[in-house]
Amino acid sequence: MKNKKCLPRIIIFIFVLLLVVFPLFSYDIAKENVNSNMLLMVIDEKFGENAFFDDENDLITEYDGIYFLIQIDSDRAFLKFSSQWKALESISMSDAYEIVNAWNSETVFSTVFFWNGRFRLEYFMSFEGGLNSENFNDTLHWLYSIASAFDDVLKKKGVI
Repeated sequence: MKNKKCLPRIIIFIFVLLLVVFPLFSYDIAKENVNSNMLLMVIDEKFGENAFFDDENDLITEYDGIYFLIQIDSDRAFLKFSSQWKALESISMSDAYEIVNAWNSETVFSTVFFWNGRFRLEYFMSFEGGLNSENFNDTLHWLYSIASAFDDVLKKKGVI
């Protein structure tokens, strides 16, 4: 009789333990299974709590006032991460290009450009061999730190 009373507690303990330990593991997502819903399932809670889908079912994440659009190109097996800032209308093209060129000459792996009155930061990530959730989330952490630094530059220059 005593064992029957302990069984629900043991089940609850195991369930709670799985909830705590489950996020510590990384998941490998097969190339053919990479989609926006799967990305939302494996995204770090910090970035996923304000995540949503746009009209094309692309994933948009927000953290600390910075947004990233994550688009999936299944044919070429890559993710495209992009963020943008609307520039003040008073900015000259030469000032915008000076900022972009300085940033790109000092920062590797992401590209910044000025187009249609907006500064854009882009990064591409291949998932030809599948996608590892830990690598995906590490990439988001890194990109948000890069975007935050670029946001600081744009604010310091007074162009946004």
